[in-house]
Amino acid sequence: MSDTIAAIATAPGQGGIAIVRVSGDMAEDILRRIFRPVGGKHPLPTHLLTYGYIVEDTERIDECMAVIMRAPKSYTREDVVEFQLHGGGCVAQKVLALCLSSGARLAQPGEFTRRAFLNGRIDLSQAEAVMDLIAAQGEQSRKAAMRQLTGGASSFIRKAADELYAIQAGVAACIDYPEEISEEEAASDLAPRIAHLAKTLTDACDERAARLLQSGLRVALCGQPNVGKSSLLNALLGEKVAIVSRKPQTTRNRIMGVMTRPDWQIVFLDTPGIHTPRTKLGESMMQSVKDAMDGMDGVLVLVDATQVGEHDRAIVRDMAGKKVPKVLAINKIDLLPPEKLLGLIASFADLGYDAIIPISAKTGDGLDDLTKQLSSHLPEGPKYFPDDMMTDQPERLICAELIREKALQHLRDEVPHGIGVEMMGMEKMNDNFMEINATIYCERDAHKGIIIGKHGAMLQTIGSEAREDIEKLLGLHVNLKLWVKVRPDWRNRASDLRTLGYDAK
Repeated sequence: MSDTIAAIATAPGQGGIAIVRVSGDMAEDILRRIFRPVGGKHPLPTHLLTYGYIVEDTERIDECMAVIMRAPKSYTREDVVEFQLHGGGCVAQKVLALCLSSGARLAQPGEFTRRAFLNGRIDLSQAEAVMDLIAAQGEQSRKAAMRQLTGGASSFIRKAADELYAIQAGVAACIDYPEEISEEEAASDLAPRIAHLAKTLTDACDERAARLLQSGLRVALCGQPNVGKSSLLNALLGEKVAIVSRKPQTTRNRIMGVMTRPDWQIVFLDTPGIHTPRTKLGESMMQSVKDAMDGMDGVLVLVDATQVGEHDRAIVRDMAGKKVPKVLAINKIDLLPPEKLLGLIASFADLGYDAIIPISAKTGDGLDDLTKQLSSHLPEGPKYFPDDMMTDQPERLICAELIREKALQHLRDEVPHGIGVEMMGMEKMNDNFMEINATIYCERDAHKGIIIGKHGAMLQTIGSEAREDIEKLLGLHVNLKLWVKVRPDWRNRASDLRTLGYDAK
């Protein structure tokens, strides 16, 4: 006797119906305990919906439809019961609790399909196809998963395996009985069969790849500081997810941006500009670049068309060696005469990039071509993230970065690199209003005075502009309060870096 499992089979949240599923030897007993059919009685007929009520003692919990699918003609080849309830978490949770108190245990994720596999209802390929079907984001993905679920892949694999075993037997016979089978006879028979099987398998793989949804390409945005990586990311997404300034090394953390279209999704990783670190903060920034490179499926290298130097060329050459799709984007073409651009493109032509695309993150020129090129390298698979997700950055961090952005835009060159922002509190006062407190840290007393400004004018400017962007981000009215504190050499202390939201060891 196997134990009996139960679980809510529908997605969480409100909806028209919710389904609670039970599988195992006690399934029918649980059905008898908690379900009262209207105009009928137990036992219920198999594979037919019956109208009735869920009850606890004498109390009616919900009116619903119930069905029993007796073994072996069920998904798990066990007795399976399903209750079709009114949608909503409370009702489904209550019915599940009744099932559990009646002798079932809570099913583990995927356990119904696991039982179907263990009981011989489906093979491993079909079990995998169940998840593919659930995760399908488009018609092509659905059809491919359905073909696999109905045994198309399994049948093909069995036939290929049978042919391979037959070829293996033929080779063994030639070795064991050379006096009976000549090498010429063996070659004339086996060689064409081996070639045909190899072609069949190759064609099948190519066909499968072609029909599945394209999604999930993780593209690392890399290049020198201040070449426009963050501006490009914001332009591609159509939303501001990364701060921008003319100061070098504006981006300090790896920032993820998600670009979603109906049939594909690209995940961009905006990395700090590649440079030689001089502080622990710099080391943290370069570590984030390394981490992005380690997990990437593609590389988008960016150079500034107006000032391509030896460091840029070194980065381009280094990234050319990566064994992934590589695209070189030449940014800021709106500032470069066409004749110079052609020469610049030619200078990179022999490095092995899949494409070299001139763009302007500012004007949008070339972005469609860039997107088309990147999407052509998408691997198969479901989308990583929901369609409405733009970034993985928490609101708290984005708000801190927006404050830092305004400081970068207004302060002298010597000050910005020593600035960090800590969010001290974010409290929503009502549906339309939020209180935010933040501290701007700097490394010197002289810098503190510059940040505050005469009669507090500079701090007021930073706060006012940051507040406007934060309100757009949150969709709320915001009261932003800023303080300035000196924290000497914070960029070289791991504890301070972690406090301010940077990864540091």
